[in-house]
Amino acid sequence: MNIGNIDRALFAGLFVATIIFISEFFFPETNSFISILIGALAALFGYLIGDKLFLKEKEEK
Repeated sequence: MNIGNIDRALFAGLFVATIIFISEFFFPETNSFISILIGALAALFGYLIGDKLFLKEKEEK
């Protein structure tokens, strides 16, 4: 496995945890389907943001 993939996956996991925590803190009565949808979208966006952040390290090598 490529080190860049591990970095992106760890960043995406941290991003999802942060978004889920914030959404549950501000909206505790959210439906479980909506919470799953928020988590899935956060994982997608977190991976894409991590890809942009860690892509520069890959190009420098």
